[in-house]
Amino acid sequence: MGYYETLIEMIGKSGLTLQEIADKCESIYGVKINRSYISKLQTKKQAPASDEVNVAIAKVCGGDVERFRYEGYIEKAPPFIKDFIGDLTSTLKRQVISNLETLITGEDLERVTTGLNNTPDIELVNKISAALDKVPNMDADYYNVSKHEQELKLTPLFGAKMNDDSMEPRIPIGSVLNLVNPDELKNGDIVLIRESNTSFLVRRYIKISSGVIFLSDNPSFEPIELHDSNFEIIAKVKSVTINVTN
Repeated sequence: MGYYETLIEMIGKSGLTLQEIADKCESIYGVKINRSYISKLQTKKQAPASDEVNVAIAKVCGGDVERFRYEGYIEKAPPFIKDFIGDLTSTLKRQVISNLETLITGEDLERVTTGLNNTPDIELVNKISAALDKVPNMDADYYNVSKHEQELKLTPLFGAKMNDDSMEPRIPIGSVLNLVNPDELKNGDIVLIRESNTSFLVRRYIKISSGVIFLSDNPSFEPIELHDSNFEIIAKVKSVTINVTN
């Protein structure tokens, strides 16, 4: 759904006439418009309104102000910007769906996927951003509790935040790691390991004739050999979400 469709939906749900909307925009928010202007917006005969007008209309109609403002900006943006943002949100949705496939299947997965694909871009980003804020860091107490407690506490889509540069450039510091059960490992898999029940590290799993070694993508970090119980494999890294903002 885009700017014009959202406008029509908001007006329909408000139960207000175009004249009532115009009057309220002026009397409540000091934004002077007339009903013919709103009518032209509805029929796409008018370019998206200014930010001030969009905010007033959304508030009067009881709509989602942030979403309507966003759709107004996108509608007016150059084609290459629209395509770029469209590619970003599509990639984000594919990432979330891929993560969901490790948790649910069948009709549940189909239903959630349909709902996700129908979620407005700005709402999707806000929800994922809120979820990422709750993701535990690898230094957190989460990993020091029992597996049963972990299952109760683990966020469904994500597992931990990368806390060093040992796997750069593939996994930058601050990236969110999507963790899955490490039961089936093959050479080259990236895993989360714990050293002597204290330190957490992310490395590549390599099985050799004499045992197992863990390698870093960053050559400044030395290889680690698995000796007895010095290291424990906690999880396998299925995918990574990279934070592109500062």
